[in-house]
Amino acid sequence: MNIFFSQNGSLKGDTLEVTVSTKGFVNIIALEYTTEWDPQVLQLIDAVQLNRVFFPNNIESPASGIDTQGSSQFVWNDPALIDDPGETLPDDTRLYTLRFLVKNKNITRTRIGFSPEKPAQFVYNNRGSSESVKSENIPVGVSANLVLKGNLPSSTLKLEQLCTSSADCKLGNIIPTISGGATPYVFFTRISNGTLARLRLTNLVPGKYPLIIVDAKNDTLEALVSLTAPAAGIGPSLQSLVFCSPSRPDSAVIRINAFGGVGQYAFDWSADTYEISRNSSQIAVASNRLYSVTVTDSKGCEAILNNLSAQECIGNSSAVSLVISGASVVSGEVFCSKVDITNVQDLSAVQFAIRWNPEKLSYLTLKYGDDQIDNSNFNLTDTRLGLIRFAKNYTPGINVTRKTLFELCFQAKLSEDTAYLAFDNQALPVEISTGVESIEKFSTYSGEISISPAIWPGDSDRSGHVDHFDLLPIGLALGNRGLVRNEATLDWRPQRTELWGKSILNSSLDLAFIDADGNGLIASSDTLAIQQNWQRKYQAGKPPLVLPEIRQDPLPLFVRKDTIKTRAVQSLSVELGTAGIPGSSVYGVAFSIVYNPAEVDENKIGFVPTASWLGTKGEQFLSIQRNDPLRGRIDVALVRGDQQDVSGFGRIGNLLLSLEPLEAQRLQRGVNLEIRDVKLINKAGQTIATNAPQTVLPVSRTVGINEMAPMLSARIQLYPQPADQRLQLDMGGLHLREWTLMRFNGESIARGSSFDRPIQLEQLPAGMYLMRIHCDEGIAMKKCLVIH
Repeated sequence: MNIFFSQNGSLKGDTLEVTVSTKGFVNIIALEYTTEWDPQVLQLIDAVQLNRVFFPNNIESPASGIDTQGSSQFVWNDPALIDDPGETLPDDTRLYTLRFLVKNKNITRTRIGFSPEKPAQFVYNNRGSSESVKSENIPVGVSANLVLKGNLPSSTLKLEQLCTSSADCKLGNIIPTISGGATPYVFFTRISNGTLARLRLTNLVPGKYPLIIVDAKNDTLEALVSLTAPAAGIGPSLQSLVFCSPSRPDSAVIRINAFGGVGQYAFDWSADTYEISRNSSQIAVASNRLYSVTVTDSKGCEAILNNLSAQECIGNSSAVSLVISGASVVSGEVFCSKVDITNVQDLSAVQFAIRWNPEKLSYLTLKYGDDQIDNSNFNLTDTRLGLIRFAKNYTPGINVTRKTLFELCFQAKLSEDTAYLAFDNQALPVEISTGVESIEKFSTYSGEISISPAIWPGDSDRSGHVDHFDLLPIGLALGNRGLVRNEATLDWRPQRTELWGKSILNSSLDLAFIDADGNGLIASSDTLAIQQNWQRKYQAGKPPLVLPEIRQDPLPLFVRKDTIKTRAVQSLSVELGTAGIPGSSVYGVAFSIVYNPAEVDENKIGFVPTASWLGTKGEQFLSIQRNDPLRGRIDVALVRGDQQDVSGFGRIGNLLLSLEPLEAQRLQRGVNLEIRDVKLINKAGQTIATNAPQTVLPVSRTVGINEMAPMLSARIQLYPQPADQRLQLDMGGLHLREWTLMRFNGESIARGSSFDRPIQLEQLPAGMYLMRIHCDEGIAMKKCLVIH
């Protein structure tokens, strides 16, 4: 048996690869040897491209958690040890590939080979019995010479930005923004002894990380990342509510609402009360004492509230007061808060102003307490700023024990925070008057609004509007799991949810809001909510997160210009990127195609995604398209689901359209199409700059070049039929523009603009194929049978 090393080409960037291959690998049951190299020159990164019979733990490498300082041991036993004939591999079979980082760039050559101090041995099946052979009987030959210098183009790999974020109260994430090079990128770090180890960029403990980035071409970048401990106080968000007892002015109830953590919460009160709850806990308290509570979520993150009291409940229950009622609501919920006046004899006048934060509460309407109050008692000009003024005179005066003056109705926005309805003396001083005098001593009570998180099914990006952009977060988070939502439904209403404590990179969007169906798994089924609730809105949406664009030439997105025929449905190519400006590190795109409904038959227009460089529709590639004929707009979104960016250019789908019959006869200027509102993202959710030029399509009343012309097929000949090694084309005097060989599912195999030489078929599997032939006179389709 022979085991030998071979270098995979010359040095690539800062790394090189060495393949370990074999000859004479016959009936082998076990194999053990040690590979050595100069640790001052090379540092092992990983063992890759393993043969099917081996596993990562057969080879010592940083990826398997082993410290490798100049040597790596290979130990393998055939799992089938009983009556085992042994494993046989063809000659020149690759066992695995070692990937090294070049540490000393001044060295031009180095060597790699077997350790003389650790003899290699193997066990083979010799006519039914096992025999062990030591290294002196293995013709391993000499060590391999590795070339470390070469004239290669410089790397385009570039680290654009390096950020960190808090994963939870204890851990953090590293968020690199990378451009150039070749995807996918692999990340390593150096552990304490200098050995390289694969690095996951999420849920890391605080510390310093030497970050090494390796792309698919083995070019590398290095950076030092300092991941600091999350700021103090990161944990569940807490809201406190005090409820006074009308019958006992010296007692009250304090309620704590918790959100923003993970799972259930443990409430540990200073009053020797301990409770585990989904999101709230309350205790009865005396109004003259102070209390504290510690709240811990299921990940151990905690938050503390001290000096809780109910002092506002102290006093005579018969005191004159103005009270705004509080509420506990979910984000997006509509609610009303009462404004009451109590314990006034001979009330003749009352005035005040109420202020709130319009970023947390959206004002909707008023409800009058009785028929003595109407719109003339209010100044509503500043409700958009969060302010309302009220004034009312009573003639004659009235006696009040408790009276609701009016109710203020709001929709809670998505702040998931505490909002307050408070009296504002600066906007309008609070005054309460009786028939004889103005009351000097009275109490005012603000309303505290606790807003808990809620999901609106289909609004994955929390914009307050269900549209095609909501597909992008689903693709970014596809496959993630979290908490199941109780009583989940796709109905369009706010539903209380517990946060998962995980978010999309570069976004604070918790993954719980993307799980539209509430089953605890983000999957393609969550797109059903987008379809069901399409274009539905509510007022409380958060503004979209604006992320910096990746700095590069704007990527073109356009409808390829072609002549429009007046009597048939046309197929136009929608393309992303060009050969001169290809897409790099792309994950998904959303855009709208705008047309004139007076020119285009709105019942014969649509977008059809095709198998392309961006992806093929399936569980790991999602798409959505909806046509709005009233607005003359097709909304489209395409996104991957495998967390892998791709690069390329060309067609990503087809736009099918037909002209209005009457309008087609009058159109001389052509048909205008425009792509608007483009959002192109990478797998980190960051936007990529785009350029979407307007397209004007000329109109022809003759046969269009995108119309299939059956009569042309009789003039064009493909031969031989069936074909074996090559295929010839006879155009029959027609002028060829382009030919495309494709499978019956539409997948393109080869294309060209001339037929100077035959098409080679040796690499194609036997079967039936289609040839699409585009010429000046139209388009013909021909079948071709390939046999071998």
